[in-house]
Amino acid sequence: MAIISLFIINWLAVEVLNFRGVDSLTHTVVNLSIPYKVIAYEKKGETWEGELNFFVKIYSLDTTRDTFTGEWRRKAIIPSPETAEERHLHILEGFDLYLYPGSYRLEVRLESGEKSSTIRKDFVVPYIPPNKLALSDIALSTEINPEGGHEFSYHGIQVIPNPEHAFGLNRPTLYFYFEIYNLKNGDYTIDYAILDGTGSRVRTFAPETSEAIDPNIIQAAGFDIADLSPGEYQLQVRVVQATDTATMSTPFYIITEEKPPATEEFTSEEKQYYHLIKYVATPEELATYKALPEDKKEEFLKRFWAAKGKNLLHVLIERIKYADANFSVGKKLGRDTDRGKVYIKYGEPDDIERQPSSLTGYPYEKWIYYIQGRKIFIFVDKRGYGDYELVYSNSPDFPSASDWERWIPWDIIEPEMPEH
Repeated sequence: MAIISLFIINWLAVEVLNFRGVDSLTHTVVNLSIPYKVIAYEKKGETWEGELNFFVKIYSLDTTRDTFTGEWRRKAIIPSPETAEERHLHILEGFDLYLYPGSYRLEVRLESGEKSSTIRKDFVVPYIPPNKLALSDIALSTEINPEGGHEFSYHGIQVIPNPEHAFGLNRPTLYFYFEIYNLKNGDYTIDYAILDGTGSRVRTFAPETSEAIDPNIIQAAGFDIADLSPGEYQLQVRVVQATDTATMSTPFYIITEEKPPATEEFTSEEKQYYHLIKYVATPEELATYKALPEDKKEEFLKRFWAAKGKNLLHVLIERIKYADANFSVGKKLGRDTDRGKVYIKYGEPDDIERQPSSLTGYPYEKWIYYIQGRKIFIFVDKRGYGDYELVYSNSPDFPSASDWERWIPWDIIEPEMPEH
């Protein structure tokens, strides 16, 4: 499937979404946004045409059992390179498959004429329990058509993907789609909120209460976000039924100007930290920064923080300071430890479970972030020196270790897990 899209982002973007599948399998959807510049075009009459070859591989980081490879070709037509540049045209491409829960790596290679591009992404396929209130991932969208369509459809609803998660300019509405699983008879409530880069609520909405007429519900909606300032945000969805609660969130970005944002000077303390964008930048932003010559990086950093906002920089500085003060081990700074990296990314956990050393297991810490979609991180002190290493995570930002079952039992993760 392929659709031409219009927006100002000029990088190759990919998103991975997970929905309930069959048996122990999860339905995984991959969407790509491909800038027109990736494709080699030739003039054909009044338009320009190009062919794009896709080479896709998905392999498990836990086992060698689940491997997916695929190759296909797409044709792209643009009015002219000048028009495509002016309108920032993209091609949207998507595919889906069924995977067992676990950690995976996606590799996509694109070839067109003499041009070649590659993007990689590690992701986690979650286990969706069969009898416990749960949510799918949230699919952000540029347009939702309730009457459906031939491409990018979920249960009869067409959801045009937004793999960049970028809004603003000609995208003033935050459209989204998600699924609710395992509702019981009775009323349930959906609570929406928009959080800023620090995790604080900047927009709340009236809770929506409905009667569960089916155990599994699909939900599609949109919010006007034209008045949000440029920066990074999260859409949070919380579903409550009696004593059961399920929460999911996804990041998005507001861009309101095509010209570079105004920059300002940095304090001496800010300059000590402002180059550490790896903790808050997207993979595409980080790749762009690393590819720049040294004399161009300063200007990039000024524009980067002008767009993100200095408030996020100050939060980053405080979190790095905390990580260095509390998680450093020997000569290794806390920011470079696994606990430090997670703390810098997500902040203070909502709950920490600590298990000291015993005859039956290694010391571990289990961090849970309820407000950010019940993200779980389990760190183990494998050597007894206080350096707790990440062995298990349900976050795609921090994949589990391939041998995590060696270090922890199933039952400290969740009470219900699949057998396969």
